[in-house]
Amino acid sequence: MRGFFARLFYGRYGNDRLNFVLLIAGMLFSIAASIASIYSRAAWYVLFALSTLILVIALLRMMSRNFDKRRRELAAYQNMTSKLKGFWRRIRLRAEESRRYRRFSCAQCGQKLRVPKGKGKIRITCTKCGHKFVKRT
Repeated sequence: MRGFFARLFYGRYGNDRLNFVLLIAGMLFSIAASIASIYSRAAWYVLFALSTLILVIALLRMMSRNFDKRRRELAAYQNMTSKLKGFWRRIRLRAEESRRYRRFSCAQCGQKLRVPKGKGKIRITCTKCGHKFVKRT
């Protein structure tokens, strides 16, 4: 039996991170379809068809011999996920920053200024135009 699988996958692309995500998504849609079958037959058809489609795509990617195309797909997937990770990282950093700092705009030039919270009434000097004003942090 071991030789059968070795011959079956010889020269094939195999598995990668995108296939892993597709397999997990296909299984989740399959579970959702089985749960939806209790409530709605139409929802079951849609979710079952979607899960089957995703699993077939994952299988076709694994069995493909077109390595260049699969690598391009993987690179596009990794590029998309890195952009999403960067987006969530920026949101998290802004949330952390908003807990520690307060933002003000200069009345003369509109420059945005960041000052630490909890310092009471302080005198703020604009770094762009030198305008000074007092605000409570």
